[in-house]
Amino acid sequence: MQSNMAQKWSRTEAITGAILFLFCLLVALTQIVNPFPHDGWFASQYRLLERSPGADNYTPVSVPALLYALLHFIAARFGRGLGAEFYLGSLAHHLMLFASGVFLYLSHRCLKLQNAGLFVSVCLVVFIESTLMPQAFWSENVTLCLMSAVLFVGFLIVTTPALGNKSFFALTTIFGLLLGGLTITRLTPCTILPGIILLYFFHLPRARVICFALLATGVVLVVVLATMTANVYRYGRFELTNSAGRHLWNVISVRSDEMLAGSREYQLLKRGISDTQGKFWWDIDPGKIEGLKHLAREELFQILSKQAITSHPMTFAAIGMQNTLWLLASCPGRIGLSWALHYNPLRRDTMLPPLVDSFPVLEHFLELFHRMAAKVYPYAVYGALMLGFLATSAVAIFSTPSAKKEVTLPSAWLFLVGSFFSMLYLTGQIERPDGRYGILHLPLLLIISSSATGMLTRIWAKTSWKALRGWRLLEKEKTARSV
Repeated sequence: MQSNMAQKWSRTEAITGAILFLFCLLVALTQIVNPFPHDGWFASQYRLLERSPGADNYTPVSVPALLYALLHFIAARFGRGLGAEFYLGSLAHHLMLFASGVFLYLSHRCLKLQNAGLFVSVCLVVFIESTLMPQAFWSENVTLCLMSAVLFVGFLIVTTPALGNKSFFALTTIFGLLLGGLTITRLTPCTILPGIILLYFFHLPRARVICFALLATGVVLVVVLATMTANVYRYGRFELTNSAGRHLWNVISVRSDEMLAGSREYQLLKRGISDTQGKFWWDIDPGKIEGLKHLAREELFQILSKQAITSHPMTFAAIGMQNTLWLLASCPGRIGLSWALHYNPLRRDTMLPPLVDSFPVLEHFLELFHRMAAKVYPYAVYGALMLGFLATSAVAIFSTPSAKKEVTLPSAWLFLVGSFFSMLYLTGQIERPDGRYGILHLPLLLIISSSATGMLTRIWAKTSWKALRGWRLLEKEKTARSV
């Protein structure tokens, strides 16, 4: 592993890392902390060991639950209350964001894109800080760190030819654990596994590809099955979550009048709520509608979702494509500024104050940076994808047959783009689009743009050098003839 793991850090790398760490620490200490956790991620820690047969399992008990349970234990160990736990959680989120930037840079280092890696790592950290997400308690910051780590370990394996068997099996196990944790938290990243196996197929010995496929898949399955088995103890059901019907309803409800015209349950729902189409699941209570009172929300929306998808599969796929295109160009908002809705454990009306005196200049900078990023974001996304397509085509044209086997950037780019679009489409197919869902895909998108730029730069350097060399040879021939 000498080539990638044991490289010395340059002064530029060390200084950049130190500045990023201090920047994250500065934001953590001088900005407000959001004490209004959404989507049940913070409260999921209380269900880790709790047994509640038949209870709702909308928010899965996964990696965020383990994180918040650890923070709860630390706060309780030192005799601190829930307020201190929120501050500790915010600091932990900033540390994870810094780790995300480091993992993103290390992925670039594996691909020999150090300069681009430094730039995009800084961009990622500053952008996420501008959303104030680390000050709140969504799951996105946890999944961002896991995704960055998964990509780093995946690229480390494929770009380290001298990897010993023990190191290979250790890294494969770590990869499986990280991807398993990511899958039980967000589900869609499971599509990375077949993509990276295909990438390895063209760059690693067949024996190693088979070992990686079996071991990584096995570890992911163990993590998923262990979580589902634990839910048998918690809820009496073998499942990751029982929210599929509600999530799918939010997707199909935009065209529910068309897709459920022949549904008896939907007609009963329409009698109680005439403007049902387009409503979110939380705006509909079947317990208040005659003929549907015997159904829980999840039961009703599972029935309606199955009816809609089986009767109009093409319409359902079209909605997913429409949602994907919306997500593709939608910049994540400042989700750290959310307010109390259903869960306000401290019974507050305002945010928690900063740990130290507020820093208005930094606050204005973050706000301005996010405003600029929101305007640039769609152009940057489409530009990165088009640039990558151009670069990959250029590599296919200008590279020699022997070089094509050695080049890893084009195949890495294809793997990243395939993973990016498969995850994005799956997200759009099972979720009503929300800009914050794009946060999980940012590491993929940033490496896509860096690898495209790297390919074009290398092609330009190679072709310009050949042209210069040819020109010099021509000048030498002219000089020789004149003599």
